[in-house]
Amino acid sequence: MVADYILEVAHATDLESLWDRHVSKMAEFGIERVFYGCTRFRTTKSMGDPKDFLVLTNHDRRYVDLFFSQKHYIHAPMLNWSLENYGPTSWQRMHDLYARGKLTDKQRMVYEFNLENGISAGYSISFVPNSQRQGAAMGLVAPRHMEQTEMDEVWAEHGTEIEAMCQMLH
Repeated sequence: MVADYILEVAHATDLESLWDRHVSKMAEFGIERVFYGCTRFRTTKSMGDPKDFLVLTNHDRRYVDLFFSQKHYIHAPMLNWSLENYGPTSWQRMHDLYARGKLTDKQRMVYEFNLENGISAGYSISFVPNSQRQGAAMGLVAPRHMEQTEMDEVWAEHGTEIEAMCQMLH
């Protein structure tokens, strides 16, 4: 299964069909929405100009427009985590920080914005950069009805496969 997917990605000739295939593959694991972002113009103080970001997602357009127009990406807790770490992590990390009052006001606002939009359970993967100016991450969002503990169970069983496919897509 993973080997077939890797070959499909390796032989892909266009981004749109590749992205559609990835979203379909993630859905087989119960992942409802996927958000991939990459920049090659990161500095120590900024992720660069949003016009230079590569963003791929199957989130609804309204959510994406608000996320960027209101600059939520700057204070998104899991995106901030991904700028300083590599590999996958459960969103339980974010829930714990919120519950303990450890998020900044702006991070808390983004956290609550995401909850209002049915984004509460999932995993983030931060990819090892090819250069100091690159940053890339993927958010894998569980269906609205799924609790984080259920998503953690999916990850415990299939996380290696999911991460391998996401790494290959990146």
